[in-house]
Amino acid sequence: MKENEHVNHRKRLYETISLAGFENVNDFIALEYILAYVIPRQDTNPIAHRLLEKFGTISRVLDSEVEELVKVKGLGLQSARMLTMLPKILERYEVDKQNNQKRLTSIQKIADYGWPRMKNKDIEELYMLVLDKNDIVLGFTKCGVGSIDTVSVKKHKILADVISYKNARYIVLMHCHPNNTIAPSSADKNSYNEIKELLHEVGIYNVESLIYGHRMCYACSNGSILKVGR
Repeated sequence: MKENEHVNHRKRLYETISLAGFENVNDFIALEYILAYVIPRQDTNPIAHRLLEKFGTISRVLDSEVEELVKVKGLGLQSARMLTMLPKILERYEVDKQNNQKRLTSIQKIADYGWPRMKNKDIEELYMLVLDKNDIVLGFTKCGVGSIDTVSVKKHKILADVISYKNARYIVLMHCHPNNTIAPSSADKNSYNEIKELLHEVGIYNVESLIYGHRMCYACSNGSILKVGR
């Protein structure tokens, strides 16, 4: 494909996406459009086809290892690295956007605040959100990582971290279930109750635990289910 044909094709791609909305086009069109900027001087149509034939969906393409991506004809090392960085760039964007909304006055806002760090995980991770009496965020830290269905909880480390915030009044534990099931396991319930009792000893009476799945969140304190990532 000649250079002017590249330009016209990419213009048509942009017009298609602008008209339909990026969220409404199929994986092939979306991926071809992304590749047009990652690989500016090639026909990205066949590369998009090869990637989807190999990995199946656009999310699997972007979540793949660089070593696997470079095996696809037409995709070089730098282009593969850029593709794998896209989810991280978008996560950084969403985290930064949430960080600019520091006052969290409802459980829904708290759940939305945690969502950027909870989504698209292939192992369980545990985070702790700390707020003061005015619902201002004092800190948000990773407390543990695990496997696909478990996470290690070091309760006394959580206690030590909480004590370091002298104005802490509300603690929210957050972890993700990579299988997208938000129902708490017996281990989840036991850990939540043990941590809650431990924090009560230092005057922290407002403790919540949120479990994230696919755009859903389970609040352990009352069993409510919240939608996130809207």
